[in-house]
Order: sequence, then structure tokens, then C-alpha cells
Amino acid sequence: MVNLKKLRNMVYSVCSVSIMFSFNVVLLARTNTIYAPHTNVMDINLLDGNEFNMYISNYGKFGQSPEGGAGAWWPSNRSSETYIFGAGPWIGAITKDGDTVVTLFYNPNSGQSEGVPAHIADSDDLYNYSAALRDPYDRVHIYGKTTDQYEWPLKTSSGEDSVVSDMDSYEAFMDIAPEYQDSTSKPLGLYVVEQTYQWAVPYLDNILFNIYEIENISSDTLFDVYAGITYDFDVGNESAQNANDLVRFYRSYTFADDTAPTLLNLAYQYQTEPEPGWVGVDGNGLPGVIGSVFLDSPLATDTVIVWDTIGTHVGPDTIYPGEPLGMTAFKIFTVQIDPWTDPERYSLMAGYDPPSAGGAYNPYMDDWYGPGDKRFIQVSGPFTMAPGQKIRLVSAIVMAEDTLNILYEAKKAYILYENNFSDVSEKNHNRADCPELRVILTTNGVLFTANSNTAKPIMVSIYDACGRLVKEAKIKRKYYFKPEKSGVYFYMVRNTAIKEHGQFIVIH
Repeated sequence: MVNLKKLRNMVYSVCSVSIMFSFNVVLLARTNTIYAPHTNVMDINLLDGNEFNMYISNYGKFGQSPEGGAGAWWPSNRSSETYIFGAGPWIGAITKDGDTVVTLFYNPNSGQSEGVPAHIADSDDLYNYSAALRDPYDRVHIYGKTTDQYEWPLKTSSGEDSVVSDMDSYEAFMDIAPEYQDSTSKPLGLYVVEQTYQWAVPYLDNILFNIYEIENISSDTLFDVYAGITYDFDVGNESAQNANDLVRFYRSYTFADDTAPTLLNLAYQYQTEPEPGWVGVDGNGLPGVIGSVFLDSPLATDTVIVWDTIGTHVGPDTIYPGEPLGMTAFKIFTVQIDPWTDPERYSLMAGYDPPSAGGAYNPYMDDWYGPGDKRFIQVSGPFTMAPGQKIRLVSAIVMAEDTLNILYEAKKAYILYENNFSDVSEKNHNRADCPELRVILTTNGVLFTANSNTAKPIMVSIYDACGRLVKEAKIKRKYYFKPEKSGVYFYMVRNTAIKEHGQFIVIH
């Protein structure tokens, strides 16, 4: 199969201007704009409100640069250390004629989107995408970056700009342009408003929230709808022989200070080998970890039964009408088995394995592919969408230095969203609530690093595959264990505040 990442050098006509938006929105407002008849506003702009920087567009996809390359990096001062090649929502449905249709706002096969810019204010031609393509106001708005030239679209009831975070963004797009559709597909008739939030405070500076309101603007009911976000995370260079990413999924996790598991719906991607030319998290090129937390979903319109196929059982398997569906499927696929047709994509969203893997219903899956160029999708469904009906989809992208800290970043995102973004208080402006230990897996061993808030020494114990104690150390800051022999090793770290364990494989 051709590696299509080599074919993704697309050229866009980009106007680089930005603005932000708000969660508690009362009014949409804008001034009348006179625009040139031939302006093409396919806009891409940069979200740089904290340590995680990412490009976003006004036609559905995000995490891809204006030149068509990787477009998200961390930390903010290392733009060459990238983590996303592209991403965007997928909406699949059965039409009244019985057709299976999936709208792709990011297609990992081509890097393209089936979306086009939409008008973002009340108008008689709200759904006229041709007019939106010519209107420079229908761009990516980022508060504080584009507001000097374009009025912020969201207002409070008193007429003030309505914003939520340190950096809000606002954009709208549709799928109704036939000329932008994949050759095997057709439009469903969707109007999408997207908002993003970033906070620069240290406690939240590795998180970006992504909020979608999706409306059925067609005249027909859509049946058995699935809505999700597809991520083409690339930790560094993932082309050809460099493809070495791994994916892990936690439906839930019991933290050291909790008595019950927290429902996280966290998927993260990482690698254990350093990237050439990178500084990384260890100073020697080892990348960090990028994840997505699935936070909110549409409501069930009928009784839905989801079989929990992985991990600790959390939440009901039976969802009744009017209840949130939650994340009903998590599927991993590789560049070699990307679904190419709408029926294949829809089957994946419904929780089924690809035909090459047996085609079984397996909604929550492990990464059985081994190191490679990975993609994954987090999905909610099925539900029915009547004409004019809107649904909500919320996720958060989180970054961390290792596979332990990514869980704590996910927990922060979960708690902040559950509190309606109202708990950004002074007590959260430090890292006292962060885990006391970072566990960084490398190709030849493991690095244990205690943070500056650690009050008591941490005991690290290493065991071989037979359970024999290999090494034990008491650390205050850092300890690197590099065994002489290849094999499977287990570690346990503990003090009065924490107790964590895990395993790693060393190959010399």
C-alpha cells in the first residue's frame, strides 16, 4: 500500500488571524461586513494559549499545519517536536434511503476534510457555504489574536465579549458541499460549531478542550447515528521504518488517593525510543505522551447495550433513552488498514473490528498491532437525529511526560469539565496535586523522577519475571535503572503518599 503521508503536501490559501469564544453563550453578534467576491477563506490559525500548541481550521480538521504537515507540538518552545499529523470529527449515519454515509472532517487516508467554512452569525443565508467561503469573518476566531480586526462572535446578555478560558477559539463548518466529498461518499447535511479552551496556569497548561455542537440541517431524519473524533497522532516521525508508536486505553483508573475508579475514557499514544534531533522529556530525545479524554456525548434516543470488552467494568452496559451514551467504542487502526469506504468506516464506529481482524464486535480494544503508524477513534452512538436537532461532543487533548502522569492530566480535564469549567482557582495554580513521581519508559530501562513537591523519599523496587528482587533504591529526585540482561521487569514505587506499579521490557 502506498504511504499516503508522502502525498499530503497540500497548499492552502491561508489568512492567519484568530479569536476566541465562550461556554456560557447568550448571543451571537457581528458587524456587517463587505467582502471581496473572490476571497477564499479556508483558514488555519494557531492555538498557543499554553504549553500545547496546535493549528486549527475553519473546515473541520485540526492538528495539521497550513502546509499539510504535522501541526501540534509540546512544549511550546519546541515547534519541531510534533505529536499530531491531523484529526477531526467523524459522523456516521443511515439515511432515509438506507444508505450508509460517514462525513469525515479529517480523512487520514488523504489528509483532507469534507468540511467547508460556514457562516457563524444569524443570517438569511446561514447555510450558504459559497458565501461563507468569500466572507473573511467566517474564519477561525481566537480571542485576543483576531479581536483587533474582527468582532468576537459571542456576547453576554449585557453585550460584553463572552469568554471562558485564557484562550478561547470559535469556528463553524458544514459538510454540504458535494465538491469537497470523498469520491465514495455524499453530504449528510451537518452544521458544526466548534469551540476550544486553553488555560495558561501551570496546573492546566498541558490541556486543550475541544467542544462540538453538531446540528442536522437536512430535511431528513438521520438514523443510527455515531459521532466521534478520529486522531492521527504521530509522535515524531512515523513514516516507513520510523513508525514505532504504541497506543494504550484506560476506560477507568483507580488513583492512589481514591477509593473507587474514575471513569476516564482516556486513550494515549507514546513510544519508547528517542526521536533524532529532539530534546524530549529526558534531554536525550525521548518524546512525551499525548492523549485524548472523551468527556461528553449525545443522549440515547433508544435503549443501547454496550458490551464491555476490556478493562475494569465501569458504568452501565445498558443505556436508556434520555441518558448520556458516553463513549461506546474505542478503535485503533494503522496506516495499512485504514478504512477506505463509508460502510467500512461506519462498521468501525459501531465497534466492529476490521474484516482483516475477523470483523467481531469488540468496542474497546487493546493495541495488538505492535509499534507502528497508529490512528484511533473515540465514538458515541447509536442515536437518532431529527431535522434541526443538535448534539454535543466534548473531548480534551492532554500532554504529559510519561504514561503515569498522563492519567493525572486526564483526571484534571475530567474534573474541570464536570465542574463546568468553574474550578480554575488559585489552589490549582501549582503542581502540589500532581503525582509525586514520573515513570519514563526507555528502550533500555526506566527513569524514575520525583517532583519538587515530594515530601518523603520514594522507595523503588525492581523485580525480574520470576519475582526475584533485582534492585531496590530510595530516591529523592532521580533514579535510572538499566538492567544488564534483556527480559521482562516489574517495578513498585511507594512512600506514605503513593503506591504505583508497572512493567517494562528491555531488549539489548
